[in-house]
Amino acid sequence: MTDETPMDPDSMDQLTPEEMSALAELLGNEVAWEELPADLEDAVVAALAPEIPEEVPAANRRRPRWLVVAAALIMAAGIGALVTQLDTDDSTGPTVTEFALSSTELAGDATGTVELAALRNGLRIILAVDALPPAPEGQFYEAWMRTPDAGVSAGTFHMRGESGEIELWAGVLSDDYPIFSITLEDEDGHTSSSGRVVMKADLTEPLDG
Repeated sequence: MTDETPMDPDSMDQLTPEEMSALAELLGNEVAWEELPADLEDAVVAALAPEIPEEVPAANRRRPRWLVVAAALIMAAGIGALVTQLDTDDSTGPTVTEFALSSTELAGDATGTVELAALRNGLRIILAVDALPPAPEGQFYEAWMRTPDAGVSAGTFHMRGESGEIELWAGVLSDDYPIFSITLEDEDGHTSSSGRVVMKADLTEPLDG
């Protein structure tokens, strides 16, 4: 903001409560100040200068509400772009690997696949299962990343709603836990596996070869 065209405090009274809240949040974001140009407001004013009558003295010019909101939108766009950049590992995106799920006698004819994608904050797991019956009341399904001797829970689900993909997360990688399994658990407060495996996948054998 330059000394020649100071913002008139009275112009802020023209903003709605929602606009004031949005501006306060944006202007208080440290990332915005670190990453966006310091002369943001001057650039907006210069671009829209024809909208302000020349006969009005510079010291008395009031920034209209739409101009303030325009600057806020530019700042919001900059923040959004920065967040997107920070959330992406590279231009190609994460590698997604698909594996076949096989069923045990506890799941009958159930079939499906499991997709794994190692992201910045963990391993995203997408299940696509067919003909897996809903877990009975008082029970649920639990996904596991396992080795022959140990396992880490990757989340729970029950299949009592609409069918479709199920998104789960794990804090470990398939390189260290090469077996994926789904067990049927009782709602008894115990966190250890029941050992009743209904589906499983070998994470060393991707479907794409």
